[in-house]
Amino acid sequence: MKKKPAKQKPTARKEKDSFAQALEAVMEGAADSLVELAGLGHQEVLAALDKLKEEGPQVTRLALLGVAWKKQDVGLPFLAAALRHQDATLGQEAAAALALVKSRSAADLLAEAVADPALVHLHKQARKSLYLLKTGGITPVLEPDMGEAVAKQLSKSAPEVVYKAFMSYVDGVGSRSIICAVPGGPRGLDTTFLLLNDQVGIKDCWTVQFSKKRFSQVEKFWTRKEKGDSDYSTYAEVDPDYIKFLLGKYYRLNIKSGFTPPTHLHTFRRMLGEPMKDYSKHPVYQVLDEAQIRANLRKMVEDSSLLLDEQEMEGWFFGLDEVEGEARALLALLPERSTHEPAGWEALWEKCRRKAAARLLAGIHLERWATRLEDLAYYFASRKSADTAAWCLAIVMALREGENPLEIPFFYEMVDNSLWIAVNALKDGVRPEAVAYDPYKPV
Repeated sequence: MKKKPAKQKPTARKEKDSFAQALEAVMEGAADSLVELAGLGHQEVLAALDKLKEEGPQVTRLALLGVAWKKQDVGLPFLAAALRHQDATLGQEAAAALALVKSRSAADLLAEAVADPALVHLHKQARKSLYLLKTGGITPVLEPDMGEAVAKQLSKSAPEVVYKAFMSYVDGVGSRSIICAVPGGPRGLDTTFLLLNDQVGIKDCWTVQFSKKRFSQVEKFWTRKEKGDSDYSTYAEVDPDYIKFLLGKYYRLNIKSGFTPPTHLHTFRRMLGEPMKDYSKHPVYQVLDEAQIRANLRKMVEDSSLLLDEQEMEGWFFGLDEVEGEARALLALLPERSTHEPAGWEALWEKCRRKAAARLLAGIHLERWATRLEDLAYYFASRKSADTAAWCLAIVMALREGENPLEIPFFYEMVDNSLWIAVNALKDGVRPEAVAYDPYKPV
């Protein structure tokens, strides 16, 4: 008698699929029943919410997500009642679920919650959900008296947009990758990977979604220490503002090189709250008259009032540092110093180098081994450490001229600890990036 073959255990994939189907059925069933109650009247809805709350936080979350996901606008009355329920947890779940309702009515509900002082406990979650809707092109219609309150609240959410950002070290062919995670739906993280190249700009861009638990697991993998190279990890965590700067910088490289950036890049920039700019008409991409450039730069160097004005320096630093032609001309102009110049010219030149030399950073194509210091100077600029950025540039200039950067006057007093480490690392022929991106890290 033949034995019956033993029943095979379902694979993990099948178990996962069956669980997903069951979950979807539960959500759809909950959505149907709750929306049906919502049509009966306000008191019935409140009674249903009270009963739902007794089922526990997981069932509550599942039901509200089901209403938002499956019913969209039809379920808005129920979600609106949950949003203003006296139970704070119920309101938080409703605010998170509204991010799944892709309509202007949902955005209006969230905007009202953001502007309502009585719902202060919901402001943080409502801002996040409203931001997610805005990245999809859905914006609320604001009343005149509501606009200012909403704008004030939304301005607080900017630091919360990026969850974490990482950057890889530069490999031998001048490429590196960036990982940036932003909130992407209730308790999820849209994690975007970008491949950057020093010659052509942004080469690739794609996004996957992780739960926060899964993200913490892969984060350990990204930042692990390599065997035999215990001083360096694969990726280093960086400031999100620096990521925004790099996107702009490498996007400009795309325009210069003619390499078409990935389509998904525009979506990612919107996720960061950083609209894609068109740099094609900027003076950096136009042929400038060399004589006019030299005349302008000579006037700039001779105008001491402009150089001494800190506010003007900030304007130069963040507004004019992309003018490549002027940067190159100024670089050519600096070595023209001679003994017959006016007495105050030497001090003025020092001020120019220390305060306005950041203009030189953009567009100067340095040797490959000095390019990372240029990036580092930009990073200091993003932290508004203009002096440190300028001195970082001075080191690059010294390296290009074959000088010893450690002999620059006042180098020890002016430079940050981490930049000192980076320069020594560069001298020793090792990668400075591991320490370069934290300018406030003590030695």
